[in-house]
Formats: sequence, C-alpha cells, structure tokens
Amino acid sequence: MPSVSDQVRAACARVAARARAVKIEEDAIEGYAKGLEPAPAAARSIGGGRESRAAFVICLDAINFGSGWWPTIRKRPGLSGYLTMAAGVTERFESRGAWSTEELTAMDAETIAEVVGQDHVTDPLRAALAKARTSDAAALVAPMAHAVHGAIGITAELDLQLYTRRLHEGRADYGAEGHWNRVVGRALLAADGGALDFMRAALIPSNDELRP
Repeated sequence: MPSVSDQVRAACARVAARARAVKIEEDAIEGYAKGLEPAPAAARSIGGGRESRAAFVICLDAINFGSGWWPTIRKRPGLSGYLTMAAGVTERFESRGAWSTEELTAMDAETIAEVVGQDHVTDPLRAALAKARTSDAAALVAPMAHAVHGAIGITAELDLQLYTRRLHEGRADYGAEGHWNRVVGRALLAADGGALDFMRAALIPSNDELRP
C-alpha cells in the first residue's frame, strides 16, 4: 500500500492535471524548491526521517491553528504561544514518536491539552456562543462574496463557490446559529441578574485567564 505521502502526491497530481485556470511550470519546480526556507527549527530536531518530520509539521500546524486556546494559552517562560505548542509536540514525538492513524482518530481535547501543557477546561457556553457567532458570520459573508464578484460569482468556473459551500457546510455542522443562540438564551434566562452580569460571569474571560 502506498505511503500517506505518496497518496497525497498522487492526489495533488490528479488535481493539477485537471486544473484549467492554473498551470504548473514543471521546469521551474527545481529552482523554486531550492529557494524554499528549510523546515522549521523544531522539525529539524525530529528523528525518523522525512515522514516523521512531515507528520510533526502537520500535527503542530493543526494544533496551533485549531486548538481554540488563543488568546488564553498559558505560555512557557520565554516562549511565544506557537513555540509553547511546538515544545509540547516536540517532547511527544521525541518520547513516543508520531501519533498513529488510530491515535489521531481517537484524539480528544484532553489529550491535546496534556501534550501542550494546557488545562482541559470544558466551557460549553463559550463554545456555544462562538459557534453561534461564526455561523451567523458565514450566513452574511457567503452571499456578500458572491455579490462582490457580480454575475461570475455564481458560475462553476469561479472557485469562490468552493469556499462558500464550505462556509455553509460549517455553518450547519453541529447546529447552526439558531440552535446555539437558544442554548445561550436558555442559560441567560436561568441565570440570576441581568444580561451584563451573565456575560461577565459566564462568557467574558477573566483577567487571570487573559494573563500570559
């Protein structure tokens, strides 16, 4: 069975072969590759060859951009948020190697929190509000993007529809804004005090959470 890297390369080759609006100048690839920056410093320390280093970079980038800890991440002394996460993932790879397919499939927030040295705190109300606002934004942004492009904005030839379809899919996944607005609204009605007190107590990060 081909390796994951070979499968990715084959899939990319198929996409490139079918492309109509973009063409790859194969004669320029070698020169372009020589001008690329080397792998991130953290990746260069990972043993096990290119496959392990590629797995490290992919996992680190996925955690860095999708963890949800910004801006409340607890940084290691002298390190930025990104380097804090890089250090945790590096320690995991050095001690136990890359995650297997089965481990990635079963991954949960508690496991990631342990790897990057963060507290695993489940805050369903903040998550509900975040999902409601992002779904709300998708409903506004998608038609606006098509309107800006005029008639071509609704054609299959323009890649815009690929992005706006994903916006609408993400909007609907796990419940759209109406569902999560009701979740927050019920919590507000059940709380003591007014809306501002509820926001301060349940939704707005405290100074301690925001402190580096």
